[in-house]
Amino acid sequence: MTASDSASDEQEHVNYDPFRLPQRDNPYPVWSELRDHEPVVWSAAIGAWVVSRYEDAVQIIGDTKTFVNEGSTRSFFPPPHEVQAVLDEGLPRDEIRSTQDLDPPDHTRIRKFMLAILTPRRITGLAPRAREISDRLLQGMVGRGGGDFVADFAYKLPLTLLTQLLGIPDVDGEQLHTWSTQKMALQWGRLSLEDHIQAARDYVAFQRYLMDLIEKRRASPADDIVSAMIELRQHDERPLSDIEIVGQMMGLIAAGHETTMNFLSLTLWRVSQRPEVWAEICANRSLIENLVEEGLRIESPAGIWRRTSKPVTLRGQEIPAGARLQILLPSANRDESAFDAAGILDVHRKQDKPHLAFGRGIHFCAGAALTRLEGKAAFESLVENAPSIRVADGFTPTFRANASQRFLESLPVTIGG
Repeated sequence: MTASDSASDEQEHVNYDPFRLPQRDNPYPVWSELRDHEPVVWSAAIGAWVVSRYEDAVQIIGDTKTFVNEGSTRSFFPPPHEVQAVLDEGLPRDEIRSTQDLDPPDHTRIRKFMLAILTPRRITGLAPRAREISDRLLQGMVGRGGGDFVADFAYKLPLTLLTQLLGIPDVDGEQLHTWSTQKMALQWGRLSLEDHIQAARDYVAFQRYLMDLIEKRRASPADDIVSAMIELRQHDERPLSDIEIVGQMMGLIAAGHETTMNFLSLTLWRVSQRPEVWAEICANRSLIENLVEEGLRIESPAGIWRRTSKPVTLRGQEIPAGARLQILLPSANRDESAFDAAGILDVHRKQDKPHLAFGRGIHFCAGAALTRLEGKAAFESLVENAPSIRVADGFTPTFRANASQRFLESLPVTIGG
């Protein structure tokens, strides 16, 4: 029995479809409806069961034997033969896997390496650089009286830090951004044949660039995490292979700049809708860390995926083995049963329950500290350099067609005046 065969007639009217307007640009009403009425529902649009409540998300993330990563992040749409021909020129796709594609014991081994590399000391040491980049970017925007916060700030800050961590020349940052965006579109987007072929070409070019970087660092090590991944040895563990390193770098670049870009942009958009809150933050900078946590909670930019290893029943829905599930973290973090006034950004909120923006347990995001550091640097710099920032009048947010992340296409802002 397939997942769609087991979906009941009562579920068909929900029609959860993150590609379709108005859900794509404004998913909050449908998330609320799902939480209230059908918290576990089949979506034909993404070929997965959709889970929207906090309690269920916690259960699924915590049960790593029943709900596994393996096979959960495969592309929605099988590539046409023209696209597959391009992909065949690159590395075996099944071997390029980040930790979000792995389960124990492989996940345990890879995560052990990454935690040994992304140490608190290494991350904390980036704080001055994060603030320096934030100040430089914002001062440029101030001089122009504003700009597009997404293009002029939100992706450049985390990407510039990542190029430093990876030992990649800053001039290659724009190309990495394009390749990473195309990889996400290839995996989670809905593309025309022409765009699908181009995304595949970019994905293969991305692989080749990273493989070349590994070869360069093996010949001439540097003080960066690529060299560390090549050289690190763990007791009784085999070293990371080149393809494993490529998978981790791709995961870091996507999670380390795409998700952070979205978090920064969406948090500013959210707080701009409550000018009294922004005024309070500008007057009391100690609230910035609270703002970062609330931004992560209320506008978590990503959903996560799992696959069932055996038949399971959730909220009365019988889900077969091998079915894919999407856990809507942004919805779970807005669950009124977990957070009072959950849809309101409250910088005085008492975090009785942890938000799920970074997951939890063995799959807790290894880069969480870096995202928090970037968020703190960004909003401290905003308060100091651009306290008058506001979203342009009449702005209506639009998002890319992507089922896994919410990519805000632009955020026009004015500063001063």
